[in-house]
Amino acid sequence: MAELSVWIAALGTLAVLSFVIKENSAYRVAESLLIGTSAAHAFVMGVINIRRLAIAPLLGGRWLMIIPIIIGILLFTRLSRKLMWLSLYPIALIVGLGLGMTLRGAIFAQFLSQVKATMLPLNSVNNLIIIVGTTAVLLFFFFTREREGLFGSYVRFGRWIMMIAFGATFGDSVMMAMTLLIGRLQFLYGNWLKLM
Repeated sequence: MAELSVWIAALGTLAVLSFVIKENSAYRVAESLLIGTSAAHAFVMGVINIRRLAIAPLLGGRWLMIIPIIIGILLFTRLSRKLMWLSLYPIALIVGLGLGMTLRGAIFAQFLSQVKATMLPLNSVNNLIIIVGTTAVLLFFFFTREREGLFGSYVRFGRWIMMIAFGATFGDSVMMAMTLLIGRLQFLYGNWLKLM
């Protein structure tokens, strides 16, 4: 059985990697299999979650669980032209709660923690580079003043800092893709062809 799973994984890997040459039917079959199995897995997990998180608590006497069940059922009224307006209430609830939780997390993660990480003592070269680089990048987006003289040089320095950061991010993405490719090649050469 293990040998069969190795063969299936190897053929799937080769089918996906064949896209490098050009799009072909083997790639489309692998793509369709991936989408189909992902959709089937999501459906089965949804049924298990409904049974575990909704039906079992209701049968256990937790009657307040009927409220999220009704909200979930109201989402399906979107399929009816007459009752479509009922689906607006759960959608508004989902969007409102999601937006509130996202904003709360985003303000802390993307704003406050960034400000805190920049407020460093000037006791090392690293801290000095971080503070100077951050202020230069922030001043790059300050468009109400002419970019000439010392200010213009500082703004150009901020642009260079951004270019270096974008290049490092792109390089990190390429390295991550190469790591995934190396992992699949190790699987093909080691587990499938037994050459390693």
